[in-house]
Amino acid sequence: MYKGLALYNLGDYDNAIIQFLKSTELDPNYATAWLWTGNCHASAKKYKEAIEAYKKVLEIDPNNQDAADQIKKVDSLMNNKPEGK
Repeated sequence: MYKGLALYNLGDYDNAIIQFLKSTELDPNYATAWLWTGNCHASAKKYKEAIEAYKKVLEIDPNNQDAADQIKKVDSLMNNKPEGK
């Protein structure tokens, strides 16, 4: 998990995702790892993947306000995205 956070802070989102997914392999109900997976996807502008990860958080923890807020934010980014991008 810490390696994923370090990679995220360096802007290396693809490798950070790999690290966070390793955490979810060890514990599929690790909501924090799913949340950070979503954050990485969102930062890399992979919005559909981000929403999928945030929805996984909400499956595990239906009261997770961070995931709910991020879904709204990413959805807004998707809807305001200029055409052709």
